[in-house]
Amino acid sequence: MSETHNYIMSNDFIRIHRGYVINLNYVESIVGNTIKMFSGEWLPIGRKFRKTVNKSFPFAVTRSQKYE
Repeated sequence: MSETHNYIMSNDFIRIHRGYVINLNYVESIVGNTIKMFSGEWLPIGRKFRKTVNKSFPFAVTRSQKYE
């Protein structure tokens, strides 16, 4: 399992929650603490994984950021 996890995490996949690993190519948008996939499904971003998500999407705007 560990080898598979390491392979997946190095190829366009990130963990966004303890129950979710997603393919970055299928993300439509990020709104607050959720990610909308192109399938229409909304997935939560766990507190532990927010930094990873922010690094993967540096231009994403969340509600906590101010518009200038």
